[in-house]
Amino acid sequence: MVTSDGVVKIIDFGLSIPNTPAFCRPGNRTGTPDYLAPELIKRVATDHRVDLFALGVTAYEVFVGAMPWEKGESMQTILSHLNSPARNPKELKPDLDPALVQFLIKAVERDPAKRFQTAAQFRDAVRALPKQDY
Repeated sequence: MVTSDGVVKIIDFGLSIPNTPAFCRPGNRTGTPDYLAPELIKRVATDHRVDLFALGVTAYEVFVGAMPWEKGESMQTILSHLNSPARNPKELKPDLDPALVQFLIKAVERDPAKRFQTAAQFRDAVRALPKQDY
């Protein structure tokens, strides 16, 4: 959401859960399919990196104007998170800076060990991006 004075606000934390052992165990989780990390779909143990994945999908959508995978609510959409890498942002928006492309690819990496490991890493990577209008 964008306020009338141009401030961007991220909303809809209705499905957020505490990062405690009881909530990190495998099990049934719900959420918007386009933002679900693969480990949530697989129903394996999770940690804070599922939130970094969702934030990465949000960043991808903001900078590219499209979702990393084809948007949808079907099982096929969910399975694409498991079986296919995210679409290359440069194919969808050719004028993107290469540093931004690399940032976005890492932000939506299917393997949690290869995506940003902490919110601070994510933040620092955003701050390191070239300053330009996208």
